[in-house]
Amino acid sequence: CEGCGTDSSGRTYFFKNLYFVNSARRVRFDYPFKEIIYDEDGTLGNSTHRWIVHYFNHLDVPECVRDDAKYDGLLCHKDISIRRVALHHPEPYNALKGLPIKIFNTKQIQGTRRNLSTVSPDTCPNTSNSLTTISTWDTRSFTSQQSLLQKYDEYRIAKEAYLTNVSEAEKTNSQTAAAAAATAKTKMDALQAEIAPLLTTIEPDMGKFDDLYKNDQNICNTNNYQDIKFRVKAFPLKNLVFPVITGYEYKVHIGQGADFSSLQGSYSYNELLAGETKGVILHFNHTERAEAFNLKYTDSSTGKPATIAPKTALLGLTDTSMKMGDLYTNNVTRHMMIKFDGTATDRTSFTLEREECISVGGCNRKDAPIEVEIE
Repeated sequence: CEGCGTDSSGRTYFFKNLYFVNSARRVRFDYPFKEIIYDEDGTLGNSTHRWIVHYFNHLDVPECVRDDAKYDGLLCHKDISIRRVALHHPEPYNALKGLPIKIFNTKQIQGTRRNLSTVSPDTCPNTSNSLTTISTWDTRSFTSQQSLLQKYDEYRIAKEAYLTNVSEAEKTNSQTAAAAAATAKTKMDALQAEIAPLLTTIEPDMGKFDDLYKNDQNICNTNNYQDIKFRVKAFPLKNLVFPVITGYEYKVHIGQGADFSSLQGSYSYNELLAGETKGVILHFNHTERAEAFNLKYTDSSTGKPATIAPKTALLGLTDTSMKMGDLYTNNVTRHMMIKFDGTATDRTSFTLEREECISVGGCNRKDAPIEVEIE
């Protein structure tokens, strides 16, 4: 087709009432092989399998049958959905332009029919972590960090009281101010003693998700990933577009795990989603210190910009309280995850922005930020 070589691709096409005469092949995909086909009446697929998509590693799931000769890819069960994810305009652009996005279906962590025996590179470790173990790191470190932030905040208040009263006592020789300063200093000392073990507790989990590429065989193994090339053109420009199968979670990263400060995106098309709840979850790593990631969109009820603040608990596909655009950030393990579905269609076009470390203890450094340096 004219323009297929430059279009971002991944569109969804619907077919019905098809007839084939003396033809063993029913589908052939063209570059860049991302189109999504749905058979409305079984005349292209069959009574149970209606979705057709080109083969990609991350789409090789039990609900799909690979048939390259007939369908040039995968024929998938009608009970799942195949949706288009479009990420585009990554910033800083000069650092990220041209880099592919790499996609890993987390089902491969659990061991599946296509669990690969060949590991590349051969420097990958011999051991892997379960999804339960990875979730435990997040839950444990997030709980400890919340306690740490509370202590940092209490310390800041105590220090402000201490400095204010010391200044007052020096100026006026007030015994009341001197006593208040002593009380505040005692509070600071007690908080320092409480902060130290919290830092020790958090230390082993620092960067654990970000470092999985070198500490976990499944995630280190490049054979488990599908590379999707960066495309300058078009609709949208500067895009990384790929299909996903609902009901699964995917780890994605740009290049070798490059960080982005902002990223625009969209999920499928609202007229196709119709309140679809199953959806997918994307997992991102981040290496640079970030306090949070916020998802911004236009609120359809007001026509004004709105922001989704991160959740305080891990996301789950079976959690019916989660909606499109809900996200979770753990800046200890350096892990961020986002839910995509059809439950809040004004969020299906969004901008994801990294929030720098601005609050007291926000990025959970080993030492407290300078503005609350423990004395």
